[in-house]
Amino acid sequence: MNGRRSHLIGYLLKNRVLRERWIRDSLGPVPGLGIGSLARSAVRDGVKAILNEVPSGDHLEMSRQSSIARFTVLSVTMTSMFAADSGVFTSLDEALARPAEARTLILNQTKLETLPDGIDGLKNLETLILHRNELKRLPPQLGNLVTLRAIYLGGSPDLDFVEAVKLLARLPHLEGVGLDDNSLRTVPAKIGELKHCKRLGLSSNGLKGLPESLAALSGLETLDLYNNQFAGIPKVLTGMSIHKVYIKDSGLIGADLRLALPGVEVDESLPPELYLMLK
Repeated sequence: MNGRRSHLIGYLLKNRVLRERWIRDSLGPVPGLGIGSLARSAVRDGVKAILNEVPSGDHLEMSRQSSIARFTVLSVTMTSMFAADSGVFTSLDEALARPAEARTLILNQTKLETLPDGIDGLKNLETLILHRNELKRLPPQLGNLVTLRAIYLGGSPDLDFVEAVKLLARLPHLEGVGLDDNSLRTVPAKIGELKHCKRLGLSSNGLKGLPESLAALSGLETLDLYNNQFAGIPKVLTGMSIHKVYIKDSGLIGADLRLALPGVEVDESLPPELYLMLK
């Protein structure tokens, strides 16, 4: 995959039009990363262009999924590189040096076991992306980030999720929560305390059920259940007013779910990685 990663970076760096569209559009009033519709469309176009160049084969499905995920993460990183004044930071030290400007902090694959000291000094932080680290706990200081609107905790299976969810419940404006790829097996019952959550990612966890407490998320709009192990429709879903559910490779059958949840958009395509942050 190293060659593919280099290909993706090269494509991005060489495509002047795509780069300029990101720079021009990155300052829009979109919650989360602030990446507007033109940039999101450009990312999709880039992914399609790259994947269409890859010959089919037995290994292709995993390669496609990895490429999409990696390209999306790279797009976020490159956005921060090309739009230094957009409020996106990939270093805590740099963010703390300009705390009033920091809106998004990306600390991906940094082997973090907890968040660094000083994180609560970012009083205007809206999006925190911690992708594929070694998190074991979240510090109490995280509860002081009252402006935080989205957090992504994907790929840290050793994290104490019961305590993490209890801490996240203290954040009054938290709308997007990503708990993907964590081998959860069960979702903490405390998930129902995320009262303001609109977008919840639970993909790639081996889940076979959902807690009844999920029904307390009355404002939940998007639920990502991709790549789990459901044997039937979780009962809790039938009483909820969700707008959209991703179910590819989840064990759920689209036709059955549409009958059980009329009015809900059931999406059987591959959900975009980090979609919570790119809304």
